[in-house]
Amino acid sequence: MSKFDRERDAVRKLCSILGYAPSAYEDPNSRSVESGGDVKLLFGERAVGLQVTDYHADEGPTPREGSRLRAEEERKARAAMEAPDPVKAYGHWAPAGYIGPLSFRIKDKVEKTAKHDGHSFDEMWLLICAQINGWGASASTMISPDLVRLNDLDEKVSPMLRCSVFSRAFLLLELDGIVFGWDKGENRWCTKR
Repeated sequence: MSKFDRERDAVRKLCSILGYAPSAYEDPNSRSVESGGDVKLLFGERAVGLQVTDYHADEGPTPREGSRLRAEEERKARAAMEAPDPVKAYGHWAPAGYIGPLSFRIKDKVEKTAKHDGHSFDEMWLLICAQINGWGASASTMISPDLVRLNDLDEKVSPMLRCSVFSRAFLLLELDGIVFGWDKGENRWCTKR
């Protein structure tokens, strides 16, 4: 599955949960020109660009290439699939504290999208995918919905979003089908389900 296909599928899931019905899901970078968005939604004549990113429980300010936790989980998943045992299973864990890694992920996307003019879209949204439903991904991207506190999101990540090009942001917990959303006009997080 290509990067665009994975991102488009995550956006489709978001739209399905929220009851949005775009007329099209397009690749805004199909002409090899970086637009600042990963998926383009069309709502009639209105074009919405989505920046799509994966949450990883071990991300933080220390520079490195990729998530070590995700790489380890993928390695365990591959080993389980290759094992002769008929039961294909592996175990993995992720730290419970989500605000630090989530703040890092949002800060990274805010900085990256600031480099683009945003004129390709009428509006820009941010989609952060957690609890990714995939072999070798669900544990390292885990956020327990019971631990999410809207006050923490308002205090720690809303200030970054308020100063960004994003008019909306969504935290999608794929396995639970739960969406937390932020709107620039309201400047607060809420549960969208």
